[in-house]
Amino acid sequence: MVRFQEGPQHSKTMAEYFSHDYHARNDLKIVTMRTDLGLISLGAYWCLIEILYEQNGRIKITDLFTISKVIGCDISLLEKIVFDYGLFVKNGEHIENNSINKRLKVRQEKSEKASVSA
Repeated sequence: MVRFQEGPQHSKTMAEYFSHDYHARNDLKIVTMRTDLGLISLGAYWCLIEILYEQNGRIKITDLFTISKVIGCDISLLEKIVFDYGLFVKNGEHIENNSINKRLKVRQEKSEKASVSA
């Protein structure tokens, strides 16, 4: 189940960041999605990206309905974003994003090296 951070306990000192391509808005898949579904799809896409990072790169497909309610978009829109534009990969009962998985792997390797050095 997806767990969402809420409230003041999630302070700036606890906030994490994730790297992404600064020109992502110009990616053909994203441009096509935005052209077809409107600017709301771009916001929903980035919410999914953030949630994927929070969930270590995997979201259960059955959690998409709850996610749609939390981020304030219709489930049919979210399903189109996830399944129709090649932005996410279905892996069994989960969705993933190949770019995120690569970045998470690099982050984990750096963390492991740092803990060995400490």
